[in-house]
Amino acid sequence: MNDFKPRSDKRPDGIPTRCDVSLMSDGELAVTEAIRVVENMGASESLTKASTLLMNARDAVADHVEGKFKVCALAAAFFLCSSAGHAQTVPNISTTDITTAGINTASALQAASPTTYFSNTGDALLVVKGGGTTVSATLKTQATSLYQDGYGSTPLSDVTVSIPSASIVVMGPFPQGRWNNQYGLVTVSFTSVVGVSASAINVPQ
Repeated sequence: MNDFKPRSDKRPDGIPTRCDVSLMSDGELAVTEAIRVVENMGASESLTKASTLLMNARDAVADHVEGKFKVCALAAAFFLCSSAGHAQTVPNISTTDITTAGINTASALQAASPTTYFSNTGDALLVVKGGGTTVSATLKTQATSLYQDGYGSTPLSDVTVSIPSASIVVMGPFPQGRWNNQYGLVTVSFTSVVGVSASAINVPQ
């Protein structure tokens, strides 16, 4: 484990020491470099989320160096790491490409799970066939906000869709930055899956 020297939170001139690169610990410098690498990858909702998480991580390291042990910050970091570690990695329904000749949705449908996952390239549609009663499908957003220059930040939330009995409902498309987890999957949960089936259709551009 690398040694480090505890430091004061302020320089003699009142500037926070965590803002002075020459006073940063090895841990803070490593996270700062990670932020630089992510920012050089381009611009997307996912990368903005990654940069924000890294900045929060750097502040948590700085709190440690300055002797400010924030239980809430550490608990949040643990929760984020645990969530990432347990994210679904494989789909449990298949995604089929549609062609000019069309697709037989009846044969493509599979039994839905209470939490269903499907692969999404950004051009996927979710097809759900209802069962004997009306159920709700909730699409889980991965991004919590959308930022646009000149307009500021807009909060994003899950989207719930009603599936009437014995009906077929088509949902999508699903922009990857908002809906995909780190494994390229979209998550949808159902209030009931009795008699409910689903499939994903990819519409190649």
